[in-house]
Amino acid sequence: MRVGTRVKVTEKNALQLLADYVQWKYGEDGVWQLEDQCTYNLDFDDENKVYKQILTWLMFERKDLRTGKTSVEEFVEKFVNKNNDLAKKILGMRNIITDTFLILKNKDNILIVEGSRRKKFMVQIFLEHSFMYAIGRSVEGRIYPWGDMYKFAGIVKLMKSSDEMLQETGLITPSLVTKWYEKKFKENAESININKSSSLQSILNKLPSELINAMCSSFHIKRAGKKRDKIKKIVTVLLSSKQLQGVINTLPKDVLEALELVKQNDGMMKYSDLVKKCGDDDFGFLWEKNPPQTPIGILRIHGLLIVGRMLKGERWYKTAIIPKEIFQNMNNQTI
Repeated sequence: MRVGTRVKVTEKNALQLLADYVQWKYGEDGVWQLEDQCTYNLDFDDENKVYKQILTWLMFERKDLRTGKTSVEEFVEKFVNKNNDLAKKILGMRNIITDTFLILKNKDNILIVEGSRRKKFMVQIFLEHSFMYAIGRSVEGRIYPWGDMYKFAGIVKLMKSSDEMLQETGLITPSLVTKWYEKKFKENAESININKSSSLQSILNKLPSELINAMCSSFHIKRAGKKRDKIKKIVTVLLSSKQLQGVINTLPKDVLEALELVKQNDGMMKYSDLVKKCGDDDFGFLWEKNPPQTPIGILRIHGLLIVGRMLKGERWYKTAIIPKEIFQNMNNQTI
């Protein structure tokens, strides 16, 4: 990218144009001449990867000895209006963070990672690479801010989780036991038979105590006591028009949209269809420690959506329903 080139810099092309500018400035030979000074990992057999690492270092971190400026700063001065939001976003790329990051969550092309100082970051990745970033693995490398998120700078090193390493030795880990228990818990909780005329209390009576306790936490009901007493308190909250409206008013927009979708389908939907439209359901046993973040999970922990088996014709289908009293009440509520 030569100085004076009339190419408009946008959010989509900024990184590529920055790379073009650095390659124009140093030239391929100039990039290789700085190999010994590069602070990035260059331990690769592939020369293309080594070149990419040096180029990334030149883009983000090396200061020109003559100007005292990084390539990012030079790029913005030459090609971007320094007073606009895009310039601020690009200049933010200078704030590189080098660390080993533990992967806590992987959702489509977004990772939640935790650095060695316990600070969490939301990192955007390519969707086609998502399968490599398994929860529990560690990433050694660099991230840079890009708006409200971060992105990886250069090539990172992925390390197996402790569970994966133990599995390779054939050992059973606490994490594997927990995952097995959660799977069984989920299967049992969703094996209850339901139908459109099922009352809220009759459905809650069928659910495991752990799920009732999770609902109690949502409504600030004490978890101590007998299951039937806690169910009565949950029913009292959800069947009170005023209290139901209060619960609905606290829900995020995407959760309300999911609730409205089921409502518009006469209060019930095939579970697989609901997941396709609203995304995955992070229902699990450890709700108190890891409360749900997805629309379906949030609706379930508030008792507004129940998942079970419903008979249709001669087949049983996994179905999500709004309990009949709540559904009837919602017709007079504002969502």
